[in-house]
Amino acid sequence: MIKKTRTVLVVGLLGLSGAMNSIAQPPGMQMGDGVWLRDAYFGEVETFDSCLAHQPGQGMHHNHVQPICLRFTLGDNAEIVGTGRTGNVYREKAGPWTHSPILGWSLDGYPIYGPYGYSDPRSATSAVKRMQTGYRLRTMTGRTSLPDWALGYHPNVPRQLPTAQQGPAVNERFPLGRYVEDYEFVAGIGDLDQFNGRTTVTPDFPSGTYAYFVTIKADGSPAFPYIQGLQYNGTVRPQGGPGGMVTVPSDAVDYFNNGSFTGPQNMTDPQLKSLITGNGQTVARALIAWDPSSGPQTTWPGVQPAGARAP
Repeated sequence: MIKKTRTVLVVGLLGLSGAMNSIAQPPGMQMGDGVWLRDAYFGEVETFDSCLAHQPGQGMHHNHVQPICLRFTLGDNAEIVGTGRTGNVYREKAGPWTHSPILGWSLDGYPIYGPYGYSDPRSATSAVKRMQTGYRLRTMTGRTSLPDWALGYHPNVPRQLPTAQQGPAVNERFPLGRYVEDYEFVAGIGDLDQFNGRTTVTPDFPSGTYAYFVTIKADGSPAFPYIQGLQYNGTVRPQGGPGGMVTVPSDAVDYFNNGSFTGPQNMTDPQLKSLITGNGQTVARALIAWDPSSGPQTTWPGVQPAGARAP
């Protein structure tokens, strides 16, 4: 059975629907703001729970990177190795692997799979492997130019940037990886294209389809661009309209709809079950570091004393 989700895995893109690398803006303007887009995984990872997700002020629990609890629930090559203070601890299975299930649907109509696919995109009998990203960190000391793949996302911005659009120098405060433009796409070093997908046969589409894949490293940690790149491979159109989205199969199970759980109750992951049954739209709260005695505060927009600086 094909499974999909609309909330645990957010499938929009940066600046459009808050996907895997939303603009994690700390207070105050910095050099190159509006051109150099902060990577949410870099800037917000400390707020992630054991499902590698978190909640903004409106309480809509979401992932910027691989949804490990959803993957475990759907049998996507993950296993529990222990229980920590914040919930289960997961790791990738050593093998043998099975092809990942569909975790969600992109707004351009293509399926989003977990990290594992066929080694030969033309053959369903080929070995299953972890899909490797085609992105890597750039080698640079100054943020004076954009990578080629990002130019389409920055209309009317030249590759070689004028001084006002250059980002901060690479240093301890602004290390490589802070911004999504710190990465370059190199064709051939991975399995996927600049959109983080490829045309391939899958168990659900034996004749082939374009599909996105969640990307992780060998140790299971997220690998840029995590779910999708900054652009869609296809065209975003209303479902059912001219040239609209791929039709979702009639037997697909919709686990979430507008923040409400609509799927089966026999969830196997206790953290995910707790979230979907009671906490899916609860506003996240945290102790602020400069005055923990004041009690929990809402995570966003954040309250801070005058002069405090975000990292």
